[in-house]
Amino acid sequence: AIARDGPEEAMQRVELVGLLRELVLSRQRSGIEWTLEGAACSWLHGKPQALRRAFGNLMDNAHHHGRPPLVLRVGESAGTLRVEVLDGGSGVEPGVLDQLGRPFLRASAGGGVERSGLGLASAVRIVEEHAGEIGFYNRETGGFAAIVQIPSARSGS
Repeated sequence: AIARDGPEEAMQRVELVGLLRELVLSRQRSGIEWTLEGAACSWLHGKPQALRRAFGNLMDNAHHHGRPPLVLRVGESAGTLRVEVLDGGSGVEPGVLDQLGRPFLRASAGGGVERSGLGLASAVRIVEEHAGEIGFYNRETGGFAAIVQIPSARSGS
């Protein structure tokens, strides 16, 4: 079964850029170079541990299946936060793109460590539980993009 969040994690205001900055710093301490670009402060209502797991899974996927540059780009428009998880790898075979996010699907651009196929599925589930959506794309400039769109919290709420 896919790891589920316990009912004990309550929804709360979460500062997304700070959460992403923590994920970037933890990976940099392990020698994995990530760049965080965009919005300075972005709030949403969510479960912080679940969001850490979702974005961590997307970042780990980019690291394991792509190659540098590894970039998190954050933006906000019309009440929606947008997080792009980008890598400079070779992308994914076009026929596999629409299947990404299904449990146990393992799509690799080539070789490497055998993985469970649950990371993207878990990320999709968590994003959807936060009333968001996620898409997977090959970038025109090369590489792969996982793009998350999730409602922002209005200031004061």
